[in-house]
Order: sequence, then structure tokens, then C-alpha cells
Amino acid sequence: MRLSKIITVSFLCGALLSVAGFFLWQWPIWICLVILILFLCVKIYGSTFIDSNFYIRTSCHGNRSGNGIAITFDDGPMVANTERILDILKEKDIHATFFCIGKNILQTPSIAKRIDEEGHLIGNHSFEHGRFFDLQSTSSMKLELNKTDAVILNTIKKKPRFFRPPYGITNPNLARAVKEGSYETIGWSIRSLDTIIKDRNRLWRRITKNLKPGDIVLFHDYSDLTIELLPDFINHVSSTGLTIVRLDKLLNIKPYV
Repeated sequence: MRLSKIITVSFLCGALLSVAGFFLWQWPIWICLVILILFLCVKIYGSTFIDSNFYIRTSCHGNRSGNGIAITFDDGPMVANTERILDILKEKDIHATFFCIGKNILQTPSIAKRIDEEGHLIGNHSFEHGRFFDLQSTSSMKLELNKTDAVILNTIKKKPRFFRPPYGITNPNLARAVKEGSYETIGWSIRSLDTIIKDRNRLWRRITKNLKPGDIVLFHDYSDLTIELLPDFINHVSSTGLTIVRLDKLLNIKPYV
């Protein structure tokens, strides 16, 4: 669903809900409930589907007429796993983007430095990546993003522009925090679901079945299965005529301030 359609539906639902409340004595209660449910559904859709651009303008893919795709890894850096990923990328001469959690960088600064030194990008993925991140106030979200920026800046001497919301959830509070921080919000077009898929064949189908130019693929550092499949995936991309490029090149956006 296009942004314009979502906004239109949301506006109409809100307007109808207001009118229903004003003329409640003339409206059957079930109509009011239906309107309320539709309104809430639109809001929920906009919050949970990052590519809807409902609250925040988000880059979820690059140029569809080219031949490049980008691969990204969330939630690191992590001892062993991130290092294994970096070894594979180095061997294959591939560059990726790592959306890092601030507290993890504090615990493993040498790995974050290695990510940067080997030509990969580091993006902001919040400081705690808490389960209830999206329920925080704007000021609390800003604090998390600023703390992560400071850790990244102190570690690699660069301040990131790229931000990926934890869990891909957006809302008005986060939209304000992102706007005030002048971030470029990054989503994805292929979500591997490698945090829950444990079957090799199923994960392979998910990341290769609909692969096309401009895709941004979402992986996670802590998925052992992703690490196992990564060399084969890189070879598969090459066999299709596609090329893995760094995210900033795919989107033509500067990754650091």
C-alpha cells in the first residue's frame, strides 16, 4: 500500500471516527466499533511494516534497474560470530553494513574497529535494543541514539547517518527522534527471519527465491545458520549476474556525517 493511500485511509478513518463520536446518539454502536477497528488497523499496519513509510521515510531498496544489492547485519558486534562473518566477507572481497547496538560496541570495540578498517559500514541500531524500545518517549529514544552515536564516534572516529529501528517498528515518537537527529532510516526488502528459521533449506529459499536488483537483505550476526549459508549466498548472487555493493553505493547516500 502506497504512503498516500495509507494517509488517506487514516485521515478518513479519523474523520469518520470524530463524526461518529459527535453524532453518537444517531449511530449504531457497531458502526462506531467498525470505524475504530479500521482506524487502529491502519495505525498498526503503518507501525509494523517499515516499507509503508507511514511515520518515517525509509529506504528499503535501491535502484531496481541496476544490478546491485546490499547485505546488512543487525545486532552485533559479537565475539566469534561477527568475526566469522568478517572473515567470509574478506575472503569474498565483499563489503556489507553492520547495524550495531551501542552497548555491544562498548563490549567489543576491537571488532567494531575491524568492521570499519576492512571497509564495511557501521550504522546505529539503538543502544540497548530493548524489548520495549518502541514504547519509550521521544527523549528516551533520542538518548539511546545519541549514546550509540557517541560510542561509534569514539570507536571509529565517524558519526553514522544510517539508522535501523529495532524490530523495524516505527511510531510518532521515533519519527521525531529520527528527524531531530537527521538520520537516514534504513529498512529492507528481503527479511531473512534468520532469528527464527532453523531449517537450512527454508532459509535458503527465503533469501534467494525473489532476489532482484536493488534489494537490501537483512541478516543477523548471531545466526549460526546465516554464517553457514553466507558463502553459498554470495556465490549465488554472483551466478545470477547481480553484484553485492556497499549500502551507501546502492542508495547513493553518505553513510557518515
